[in-house]
Amino acid sequence: MTWIYLVAIIILALLGFRKIMLMRRRKVRAALRDSRARAEELYSKGYALSSQGNLEQALQKLNEALALSPDFDDAYCRKGIVLGQLERFPEALEAFDKAIELNSKNMAAYHNKGVALNQMERFEEALELSDKAIVLEPDFALAYQNKGQVLANLGRYEEAQEAYGKALELEANHADAQYNQGSVLLRLERNEQALEALNKAIELKPDYAEAYCHKGIALGKLNKCPEALEALDQAIKLDPENACAYYRKGLILNELRRFEEALELSDKALALEPNFALAYRNRGEALDNLGKYEEALSACDRAIELAPDFVMGHNSRGVILDHLGRHEEALKAYDKAIELKSDVADIYYNKASALQTLGRYEEALKSYEQAIELEPNYASAYYNTGWLLHKLKRNEEALQAYDRAIALQQDHAQAHRNRGLVLITLARYEEALQAINRAIALGTNDADAYYHRGWALSHLARHEEALEAYDKVIALKPDFVGAYCNKGWGLLCLARYEEALQSFAKAIELKPDFAEAYCNKGAAWLNLAKYEEALEAYDKAIELKPDFAEAHDYRGDALIKLERYEEALQAFHKAIKLMPDYASAQYNMACAFAALKKRAAALAALKKAIELDPECRDDAKTDAEADFESLRDDAEFRKLVGLDD
Repeated sequence: MTWIYLVAIIILALLGFRKIMLMRRRKVRAALRDSRARAEELYSKGYALSSQGNLEQALQKLNEALALSPDFDDAYCRKGIVLGQLERFPEALEAFDKAIELNSKNMAAYHNKGVALNQMERFEEALELSDKAIVLEPDFALAYQNKGQVLANLGRYEEAQEAYGKALELEANHADAQYNQGSVLLRLERNEQALEALNKAIELKPDYAEAYCHKGIALGKLNKCPEALEALDQAIKLDPENACAYYRKGLILNELRRFEEALELSDKALALEPNFALAYRNRGEALDNLGKYEEALSACDRAIELAPDFVMGHNSRGVILDHLGRHEEALKAYDKAIELKSDVADIYYNKASALQTLGRYEEALKSYEQAIELEPNYASAYYNTGWLLHKLKRNEEALQAYDRAIALQQDHAQAHRNRGLVLITLARYEEALQAINRAIALGTNDADAYYHRGWALSHLARHEEALEAYDKVIALKPDFVGAYCNKGWGLLCLARYEEALQSFAKAIELKPDFAEAYCNKGAAWLNLAKYEEALEAYDKAIELKPDFAEAHDYRGDALIKLERYEEALQAFHKAIKLMPDYASAQYNMACAFAALKKRAAALAALKKAIELDPECRDDAKTDAEADFESLRDDAEFRKLVGLDD
């Protein structure tokens, strides 16, 4: 029977062990439930602390929760969010990855990992995570908003705007989504729509400083500068440490030419954010406009030091160097800007201006063409193109360029004025006068406009009106040398020789090396029959300008009057050597030969003069009694000038 008792004892022992094991399992499960409950409690505390901004305490509670419940995916997700807020991004990514490992459908983990990657500038990965979050929860507005931010950072603004639109479709009263949409619309230059979105953001969140700041940007782009300043002031009131708002306000004040205030605002921005490259550039522009070029250059150099790839920083540096007269260095700055970003019209325009100043007109022309290619409505680029083409004697093309500038900006007074100058060059004097009158009607109080008006009137033989125009020039600009010289010519044409001499004398007083004024002075003396004085004036003109063909010709005319014919011939030969197609010098040489009774030479010179300018035929016919007395009865001469017609 012993064995029966032994079996009974064993059975009872096994039953007891089983009971004990069951009791232990129940205790373990109860403990696990208690741990999970405790973990969830700690998670809730961590969540609340993170919402209050107590991030280190929040992290501690979340770590405690995970120690109690290592498979708590939501706790890992919240831990990742807190680590991201602490800018401990690699650790944040590990936490999000653990959450996803535990629960591959944890949408919040995908979304917030995407947020962290966006902040780490790993935009393509961030975009992929945003799309995964949207697949898991298609109606999650925040996922669309984050997707919009990532797309904006990638420069894909149209797609970003669509993403923000979807976020607002799901949650119309989300202030951040309205703000972000407004910011992207600004990038797309859809400024009215941007303003509407930013106003909605402010309506939803009246203390939204950044929305007011961007509203100021939008209003500035819409040329509503007073309203822009009000919006930026409100941004600063709501957030006195908003460096961007100070910077943006300074930017608008620069545009309003309130440079001292702009400088003050840039300095405030830099006091708040010492490494703010944009603010240094704005400071440089304000100083540049105040004529403090060396300080401006230092500010711009600091901007580039902080941001070596700052395109507009290099551009502004070029502008300042131009103002310092360091044009070659300016060109290097513009080339650097173009190397960084080759599609900014203003940079090509500024480069062209530097090349223009250096007299490198063909290169400047090419650069203006590149500016126009990028910005077809660039009126100033067309205007300067016209100036260059006129300088290059491509006057028909210059006229077309000015016409385009005026089509784009009808009140461009300088374009109308310069168009008139080109028309004068083309001998289209009536049209020139109309163009210049239009410039004056636009309100320009520009001495150059009245000067060109006088010039056109002189060519139209409206000398009295021309004199009025030159008097206006002198009233506006008393040291305008050319106005005195041209006024003298007008007086000469009106046979007011003594007054002409006074005007030429004033021109010479202002510019003692003014060869043309001496030449015209000689013409006045010649008409007063003061031939020695005339000769002296012509000699001075030639001394100042040895290749002055007209002065040599007129000198010869004075020598004829003094009956010094051989010397006169030498003067005419010199004029013709300098200007082979000079009809006047050929004609006057014919007169000298006629006076010396050198028939063949006189006829040869006269034929050449008539060939160059048919009007010389009528002049010879009129002057037959005086200048060609020795040839008056010569059959060949009479036939040549048509005396027997």
